Amino acid sequence: MAADETSSGPGARPASPGSSTQDTDGLRCEVIDGVGFDLVRLTGSIDEADDRQVRRVVSAVLMAHPRVVVDCSRLHTSSPAALALLCHAYERAGGWPVSRLCLYGLDDEQARWCEETVLAERVPVADSMRDAVAALDEPPRVLRRSATLVPGPRLARDARSLVESCGHDWQLPRWVRTPAALSASELVNGAAEAGAVEVRVLVERRPHQLGLTVLAHRDRGGQLGALTEITLDAFADTWSTESTRYGRRTSATFVVE
Repeated sequence: MAADETSSGPGARPASPGSSTQDTDGLRCEVIDGVGFDLVRLTGSIDEADDRQVRRVVSAVLMAHPRVVVDCSRLHTSSPAALALLCHAYERAGGWPVSRLCLYGLDDEQARWCEETVLAERVPVADSMRDAVAALDEPPRVLRRSATLVPGPRLARDARSLVESCGHDWQLPRWVRTPAALSASELVNGAAEAGAVEVRVLVERRPHQLGLTVLAHRDRGGQLGALTEITLDAFADTWSTESTRYGRRTSATFVVE
């Protein structure tokens, strides 16, 4: 179904006259209120250099509208990384089931990017609005949730809370979510002690495992602290760490049987 068609039934476009817009440089985000779902129409272009603006605006829309189908037929994206900003915004808004999202109206190149870079595993993609609405009740193949935290008194608590909320929403057993939450808490504490100015925590649910990644921006430490390594050795099934141009990235996995 084209974006400007009208119809009735469960796949129809929103009937409510209420709408609002939020703009960034080059991108207009129009929200049309509906019954059972809301339509977001993206018009303009996204470049990966616009990452902070795009993530902030789109995630704010998704947090305010928990069931959204996004019309991308008027959207130009410069690269797969630019298209991935929609996924990042979705994760920042809480991801499934807190926030439900499906994209439609992608052009052939964008659809190919989604398949080749497995973005389609993280956000469902449909051919029409009707199919997109139906997909809102189906979880993505990979569940992800992320948060960007700033060092302070609540840092460890916020990291632990993020992992615990994922475990609860994704129905993970306590013996998986508790070690993962404690590991996240220790990782962000270690990052703060090493001078990180910002910490991004990503939680990912794949078949039979829970993944935890912590990226510490401007971490001055040459390696993980001894207590952090002991914690990961004790709780994680596998873990690794590396220094990147953005800071230290540490990943851990926890087996879910």
